[in-house]
Parts: sequence; structure tokens; C-alpha cells
Amino acid sequence: MIERSTLRMAPVEQLPHLLRLLDDDTPAVRKAVVEHLEALGDRLGPALDSMPEPPAEGQLELIGQLLLPAKQRRLEEKWEAWLRSEGNPRRLEKAMELLSDFLGSPLRRRRLGEALDRLAAEYRLNEPQPEVRSLVSFLFLAKGLRGAQVDYYRPENSDLLQVLERRQGLPISLVILLLLVARRLDLKVEGCNFPGHFLARFQEGKELVLIDCFHEGRFLDLQELTQLYPKSSQTIRTIARLATPTEAIVARVLRNLIRAFQQVGQAESQGAFLESLLRKLEGHQRRWERNHQKAQWQAIHPLFWPGSLVRLAESDRRGVVVDLDPEFKGPRPGRDAAVTTSKQPWYHVLIDDGTTIQYLPEESWQADSLRTPIRHPLIPYFFSGFEGGRYQRNGLAWPRD
Repeated sequence: MIERSTLRMAPVEQLPHLLRLLDDDTPAVRKAVVEHLEALGDRLGPALDSMPEPPAEGQLELIGQLLLPAKQRRLEEKWEAWLRSEGNPRRLEKAMELLSDFLGSPLRRRRLGEALDRLAAEYRLNEPQPEVRSLVSFLFLAKGLRGAQVDYYRPENSDLLQVLERRQGLPISLVILLLLVARRLDLKVEGCNFPGHFLARFQEGKELVLIDCFHEGRFLDLQELTQLYPKSSQTIRTIARLATPTEAIVARVLRNLIRAFQQVGQAESQGAFLESLLRKLEGHQRRWERNHQKAQWQAIHPLFWPGSLVRLAESDRRGVVVDLDPEFKGPRPGRDAAVTTSKQPWYHVLIDDGTTIQYLPEESWQADSLRTPIRHPLIPYFFSGFEGGRYQRNGLAWPRD
């Protein structure tokens, strides 16, 4: 029998004894074991890895369970700091690093940044003049990164280090890897928050090129994409031109992880915790939007604001204002509007029950009395909620090019 006095030994020296005490669920012993494991901190992985007799898989799983509350506390503290880090060029990488550290095994020794540095350096050996197409070929053909066809929603598919180790992941995980390696090479590649299947995009001359990282880095032009969805071509073109902020990418990763943990029966232990991180992210965004949004348009003195429900005058066509201009800035007035030379706000409006987007002057609109939600595929891209008869506009900029 292992004496409980062994718990008074130095943390690393007592590790073999701690492993033998893992099955002892006596509250006092369990508490002491957890405290000593936590005290090892970042030394735990290397210490376990260097043991003459490596821990069994079941022991590693139990260590992970015992340390879960401490890992959650650490991530929660670091998450608050991350939320305040607007403007940090490494903001996306830092979020993925935090999640990777949280999801990783106690034996994990590699850090995400180091793995990305090695990938970028390996690519540079053969490509002294980096460019996007050859980088895509390197990652998704030479290195064999691909979409996870089986067990799509496994938590591992959202952990970038495990994606690199297993060579497979979700569309958004693979895109993020491409973005982070491209950044190290001074290449401009962005995320495209396409519904159901996250894409990457880059500008090639005057052409916008999309990348399907899930299917071996397949390149798509905008015309090909709209041909796949002929009834939604206007919406597809708008989505493809949208900038995808870091917060939207991280929120989508969190939603994938929440669903994954629900499917593996860990909704309470892991899913609920990740939901709390998502709520904090969304709350932080709403506060930022309230502080910055009205200043953007208050000099215009508009009758309607982004999020207002409106209706075309003398018509039953209703919609929600998604953006506005102080005066006409389009190529030509909408066909439903009388040409006007008076200076007045012009509104971009998502029309209910379809994919139409109208751009018309203020005199063409009146307040909608129904105060009920509308149906349009772009609603989740530009609004964070619906309350009190109006939508809450998020911080995503309306495309201007």
C-alpha cells in the first residue's frame, strides 16, 4: 500500500507514487493528488514523458479528468485577457493556441507557434519566393492535410496541433492553418465565412479566388461558386466579399467544439464551459458595437439605423436596414426609386423572404409596424440577435467594393 506521506515529497520525484494513487478516490487523497499535479504545471508533460515506465492510457485519461477544473480556470483567466487584445496581429493565433493547450493531452510538449514556424520554414526551403498557390499545394498535397471524412465533429478536429498530427480537420481548422502559415510568409489570405463550409480567399490581380481547404485546397472563382447556388447568386457574391473578423472565426470554432463535446457525451463537463467562453465573446462584441456604432452614423441624422425594420412606401415588401450611406454612393439608383438629387441617406436593406438586397433613398422607406423577424440568408452574418422589434447589428462591415 502506498503511504499518504509520499505526497509530501518533491513534486517531480513523487510522480510515480501519484500515478499509483490515481485510483484512490478518498476525498483527502484525491484532493492532495490534484494539488500536486497542478503544482507541476508545464513540467507535467515532460515529466510524464521521461518516466522509465510511461503512464497507461487510462492513467493519462484520469489525469486529464482530474486537471480539467484547473485547466478551465486557467483558460477562463486567459480568455478575459484575450478579449481585451483587439488590434493584436496574432489575435487569431493566440485564441487557437489557448484552445489547443486546453484540449491537449498532459503529455503534449509541442506548442502551436513552434509547429507553424516549422511548416513555414520547410515551405521556404523550396519556395524562396512565396506565393499563395504553391503554399496551398504544399499544405494540402505535399503535407497531406485534408478534410475529416469520418467522425467529422470529433473535438480533435478543432485542435490545430492534433489536426497537424493527424493530417485532417474541419474546413475552418484547415483554413486557419493556411492563414497562420501565410501570415508568416507575408502572404495575404483571409477567411470566408461561407455557410456550412468555411473557405479561404485571396486576391489574384483583379480576381477574387476562393480556396476549399477541405478538398485538397481546391481553387474556385466566384462565378463557379454562384453557379452552384444560382438562386442565391447575389447573396453568395456578398458573402464572398465580406471580411471575416477574428471574433467571427473564433466563435465558429467554439460552436463546432460545443457540438463535438455534445456528441461525445461531454456536454456538461466541456460543452457548457465552452458555451460560457462563447457568451463572453459575444457579450464583448455587443459592448464594442454599442460603443462604436452610433458614432459612425450620428453625423448623418438618419431616420433609420442598422437593425431597424422598414417597409417600402406603398408596398408590402419589408426588410431590415443593414447599412447606410450619407448620400447616394452606388453605380445607379435602384429601379424602384425615383431619381433624386436631394441629399439624404441611402439604405442597404435585406428584403424579407428571399435573397434580395435593396439600395434606396430614405424617402422610399417607412417604419415597419409588424416588428417581427425577417427571413434572409445574410441575417446571421450582420446581426447578433433580435430583441424589442429590432435587430442588433454586429461589427462586420458591409462590403463597399
